[in-house]
Amino acid sequence: MHTSTTFLAFVHLASLTAAFPSYMRRQTNNSPICPNLPTLGDNSTANNTRHADSRPEEFRIMSEEMFPFIPPGPNDLRSPCPAVNTLANHGMLPRDGRNVDLNLFTNASWLGFNMGYDTMALIALPGMRSSTTGNCNPPTVHLSDLKQRVPKLVEHEASLSRRDAFFGGAIGTLDQEQWSRTLARWEGHDIITLDVAAKELKARFDWSRENNANFTADEEEFSRLPSLLQYGLLITTFGNMETGDGNKTLIKYFIENERMPWSLGWQPTQELYFPNNQLVAGNISAIWDSLVEAEETC
Repeated sequence: MHTSTTFLAFVHLASLTAAFPSYMRRQTNNSPICPNLPTLGDNSTANNTRHADSRPEEFRIMSEEMFPFIPPGPNDLRSPCPAVNTLANHGMLPRDGRNVDLNLFTNASWLGFNMGYDTMALIALPGMRSSTTGNCNPPTVHLSDLKQRVPKLVEHEASLSRRDAFFGGAIGTLDQEQWSRTLARWEGHDIITLDVAAKELKARFDWSRENNANFTADEEEFSRLPSLLQYGLLITTFGNMETGDGNKTLIKYFIENERMPWSLGWQPTQELYFPNNQLVAGNISAIWDSLVEAEETC
């Protein structure tokens, strides 16, 4: 990466660092269901980090025999997040998708993806505000509650594989038309690099700006941060924690099937923690904005 791009990445990392706490406070404070929800950084959420070498021996190599894949039934609930759905489809979260508490979320994400508490909190803590379970001790949420769009909590426009809510239909499920657009933008790339990710994100947001009348400046601002963090997490989970470099074959299998790609040789060997994800997202953000600037100067 060129020096100027590296400098831009640090600038964008700083902006993401500044934006994240306010984003989390806005998403977790004053829950109408449970007013005392924890927030990232609270003492009640400290010391939740687990490490790869702390995994019990029997969970070092994961397999379908240990956690069989079972597609959701007609009465099972699922979220807009492929990772959360995958954990439920393998029984690491309740298969019915009901009454999931914070410990269940964090334990399952650590088991399935080697994901640190702080990273899972990106979804779980804001998601608790959308709960329809009525449970506060401990607070729980149904996975389908995460599809809520008003107020803005987890689900957002300009998704990688989901249609914008503006167009109606099944919210938060894999949309073949949208997913085909993403795959077309990835055409010719077996590895999803930071550059490929930035170009695809820019094109995705451009598409919503042109076709979605509800994709206002406010909606775009809200959607940008989770889109960057989620994209960064996706390519590092199935790629390299430092550089991204996501394996497209693994990502495609994962999103289309909501199933762990163990059969393709993948294992959760990397430790997925928020600072690493934040750095990758900052790099994607910097490249994205450099593309916009180059376009404006033409």
